[in-house]
Amino acid sequence: MKKRIYLTAIAAIAAVVLNISPVLAGQVFHPVETLELKIIYPENISDINETFWQDITKKIEEKITAASIKLPPKPGVKHKQSSYDRLTVHVDILKIKDQGKMVFHSAAFFSKKMAVQRIILWKNQAPLKITETKTARTEIEKTILSQVDSFLKVCIAGPAVITTKNTTDTTAKAKFVSSKNSKVFHKIDCSSTKRIKSANKIPYNSRTQAIEDGKRPCKRCKP
Repeated sequence: MKKRIYLTAIAAIAAVVLNISPVLAGQVFHPVETLELKIIYPENISDINETFWQDITKKIEEKITAASIKLPPKPGVKHKQSSYDRLTVHVDILKIKDQGKMVFHSAAFFSKKMAVQRIILWKNQAPLKITETKTARTEIEKTILSQVDSFLKVCIAGPAVITTKNTTDTTAKAKFVSSKNSKVFHKIDCSSTKRIKSANKIPYNSRTQAIEDGKRPCKRCKP
């Protein structure tokens, strides 16, 4: 229980650590031309070394360039502030030594520099996961790359994906639905769905899609 509380707290304060503000509800971001990548990870996990994170970084960068998005030039000297759009992946890991398991949490944020602070325009928080130590590297990589894929789909598809236009027609065809203001998703015929305003509805075609978007199942309709 303490481990779960610890990692949940880490996720909750991520925005503060990253010096970024809360997500702008309903915000539409324009096509991304150049994207800065930032990965935050624990350095004290012996089973997951620096090489692992270098490999992850390379795979993400390959996905970004494959989506026709440029990476910023790597300066010889680190600069304190960057005005580039940024994709941040924040991973926290806790090793349970006596059980041969690991608990990890991954959150991805897309932010844009506005005035004196960064504003989050998109986020994806994966559910807390417990895995065997021997398969942890594979599970962490799969989770992170899935989050990156979700973000790039939004970039490639453009504003239509995240605007509320034609929400009613899209929701009518969806199997599941959630609200912009909630972390829970429901079956389309759940009584809770009726209380969600049309402008706030987020439709999903599959259970997996909703979970990958950081949503959890409703305890009432059990989707």
